[in-house]
Amino acid sequence: MLRTKAGRSSALRLLDDRDINEVLALCDRDPVVNVFVSSRVHDAGLELARLGGQVWGFQPGGQLISLCYVGANMVPVAATTGPGSAS
Repeated sequence: MLRTKAGRSSALRLLDDRDINEVLALCDRDPVVNVFVSSRVHDAGLELARLGGQVWGFQPGGQLISLCYVGANMVPVAATTGPGSAS
């Protein structure tokens, strides 16, 4: 289970079924690269018990810009290297 230090980054949070549309929209930006995460979320949603993993989102300013599926593997979606990185 991935954990972060409290107060370390309010832009990083565990996503749940309320975030499913945003997660799928982010995956759809590059559907071939993100096929694994997209397929898992379509089939199981974002609840840990169904998904078999967690999905963490990075939302600076409240907008989801990247995420990471954390299960048997860690699978990034639209990962960034930090401020000023090329998209």
